[in-house]
Amino acid sequence: MTPLGLRDRIEEIGRHPAFRELLSAVRGGRPTLQRLTGLGHAAAAAHALLLQRKSSRPLIVLAGSQAEAEAFHEALRAWFDLT
Repeated sequence: MTPLGLRDRIEEIGRHPAFRELLSAVRGGRPTLQRLTGLGHAAAAAHALLLQRKSSRPLIVLAGSQAEAEAFHEALRAWFDLT
């Protein structure tokens, strides 16, 4: 069960013009390289999870280091468990 308020925040991400543009690119049917920059691990993980759910396409996420990958994974797991 998604905590009250969290669902609204997730929906806000999905309505943002930059997210809509990213989703459109991913849904384009061809492999594409997109970057989520300027976001912390928690925000990037929320965007990645929502992007995968809305696009129904597999995503590959690259990180700059093992530590960054692990932090992203922990954040992604938390979002997955919450939603």
